Amino acid sequence: MADRTLPAGRLETTATATRPIIRARRRPRIRSQTIAGYLFLLPALALTVAFVLWPIAQSFRLSLYTWNGDGPQTFVGLQNFARIAQDKSYTAAFGHNVLFMVAYTVLEVVLGFVLAALLNTGIRGVVFFRTLYFMPVVVPTAVAALLWGMLLAPTVDPFSAFFRAVGLPFLAHSWLGDSNTALYAVVVIAVWKNVGVAMIVYLAAMQDVPQELLEAASIDGAGTVRKYVSIVLPLLRPITAVLIALSIIYAMRTFDIVWALTGTQPRAALEMVSTLIVRIAFSFHQFGLASALAVVLFAAIFVLALLQTRLMEDRT
Repeated sequence: MADRTLPAGRLETTATATRPIIRARRRPRIRSQTIAGYLFLLPALALTVAFVLWPIAQSFRLSLYTWNGDGPQTFVGLQNFARIAQDKSYTAAFGHNVLFMVAYTVLEVVLGFVLAALLNTGIRGVVFFRTLYFMPVVVPTAVAALLWGMLLAPTVDPFSAFFRAVGLPFLAHSWLGDSNTALYAVVVIAVWKNVGVAMIVYLAAMQDVPQELLEAASIDGAGTVRKYVSIVLPLLRPITAVLIALSIIYAMRTFDIVWALTGTQPRAALEMVSTLIVRIAFSFHQFGLASALAVVLFAAIFVLALLQTRLMEDRT
């Protein structure tokens, strides 16, 4: 039988000649997959441009004009922003946003971590308590606000009756009716509504904490609180950074819960930038000024989220 083995030189030449052919056949397939990927992204990209990017660009443009929604638009430059800086009602609204943001973020993150730590210790009824704490999250915000508004109404107010019954009459107070405490009452309602999200996120992250570290800490005599503060919390710092960023964004742009509660309550005490934007635009028909407020709010949220992210990155 004849030896059909090709010489070494011819084999190398043949292999070398066939390599470009293989690569040339793969390139059209890669390009077709790339094109198909862009085509799948096109509907979502079109919706994002139409309903997110385009309105944002129009808000930036309209902030330099005065417009009542019907007549011609008049260019005024930065006059709307100057008016925002000079009017105390606008600066007061931003102050309410900042106070709400600080109180809400601290309470939600801290309570979320504490609840997750309690559920992670292996107590009985973990599924029941996890469901119980998460139930307010699925309740519509408007419904939750109306419910709490009825519970804290002066004619009902079961909390004040409870405080009087247990000998704490100084806590029997119209929390939503008093302009000095209305904002803090809204903070408590918002935390009750959303703390379940932080709890679930922390609880899921705690499942990935190496048990060897906790066992070593137990051998060294560390208690449960010390282990969670010194070991678990530092390991979950990236999760904490994400939750703080989300809490800042939510607090700065909160609208529905405040709007649902300010029907019969003192509006000035609960005036947020978002509610002020809606009232200026649709009650007073000053769309240019409302757009300027929206631009300032957008810039404030962006700067705060960026600073928070950078600070957490420097510490990790």
